[in-house]
Amino acid sequence: KHFERVALVVRVAGYVVAYPCLWDQSLWSVQVDFLTVIVGRRAAAPTALQMFGVFYFAAGFWKLNTAFMNWRLSCATILMVQLLPEKMMPAVLVGALARAAPALTAFGEIALGVALVVAGSPRRTSYRRLARRVGVVLTAALHLGICLAPYPNQITNFSVFCLSRVLFCALPATAPRAALELVGKIGSGK
Repeated sequence: KHFERVALVVRVAGYVVAYPCLWDQSLWSVQVDFLTVIVGRRAAAPTALQMFGVFYFAAGFWKLNTAFMNWRLSCATILMVQLLPEKMMPAVLVGALARAAPALTAFGEIALGVALVVAGSPRRTSYRRLARRVGVVLTAALHLGICLAPYPNQITNFSVFCLSRVLFCALPATAPRAALELVGKIGSGK
């Protein structure tokens, strides 16, 4: 528990030293890391999920413009087509996905944002657990696609920054311990 906080304090200090030369994901992450240092992981998790929900919602909403939504101009089209196994898919399907890429990206990020905001809600609703799962899956899918995009279009550091914070907040506090125990059992051959 203390190691986690010390690591985050060191990380926040690194942001302070690097400021103002930070990328967007660094600014997002420093807010989550600082919040976690101040109040602890358990208390920070719901608020951090909502913070990321607002960030993703805003990113999707910001894409709702004529340039991004035009599949001939949008970077979403390039990224989507690069990820498709086009040699194994009918050209009609590749074309349809290319045309849909901007809308899928914008509305996917908006849906991801809504899921994380609901997941971080302080009210215990029946939707909160489902929203957390949907939010984690959509976050992982988005960032896996970003990581798998070929150079020069991949921005892996962005995905690692964001996905690691969302998983840190969305997974139960026992998940890291369970993962370490599993690794230990695999390593010992048990």
